[in-house]
Amino acid sequence: MSAAANEKVLSDLVSASFLDLAVIYMIRKEVMPFECSSVKITKTLMEQYRIIPEELHMQAMENMKKDGYVFRNMKDVFADFLPVETEKTEEEPFVAGELYVLTNKQKRWGAAGLLYQDWLKEQLGNISCYIMPSSIHETIFVPIVEGMDAKVLSQMVVDVNRSYVEVEERLSDHCYLYNGSTQTICSCE
Repeated sequence: MSAAANEKVLSDLVSASFLDLAVIYMIRKEVMPFECSSVKITKTLMEQYRIIPEELHMQAMENMKKDGYVFRNMKDVFADFLPVETEKTEEEPFVAGELYVLTNKQKRWGAAGLLYQDWLKEQLGNISCYIMPSSIHETIFVPIVEGMDAKVLSQMVVDVNRSYVEVEERLSDHCYLYNGSTQTICSCE
């Protein structure tokens, strides 16, 4: 979640920093297939259970391995909304200029996949991508092509945030860069 926009909410929650974002922790329980109940971990709750932040973070990172993160071509995501059956794309993964949605099998809190560095390295390798932080539920990766402008993509993020994304579900108003050479994520600001 956006650290700056959620400063008041974060004062009660256990959180960690990642770039200009705040990582929060949750207890999640699947109540039905693809339906989840969740509780945000507060500082009080953590103290009651006598857990230290480092243990909580390590357990959260371990739990991420079970979340089933995936990259889906945006064409396939849109095809899911069409009333007729369409063929899924069979192209090579990560074609320059195409849009790919990073989420998890629940399609909830999928932006946490940004923290799953080993999985990202395995999936992307040395491919550099702009990351458009669309919401806490998913992010969009765009393999870079010559002439692509991070400022234009950042403006798209701002426009979508203002029009479609609830304040508490926004991540950021700018793009990030996954650098395929260093296999790290940094801010484009």
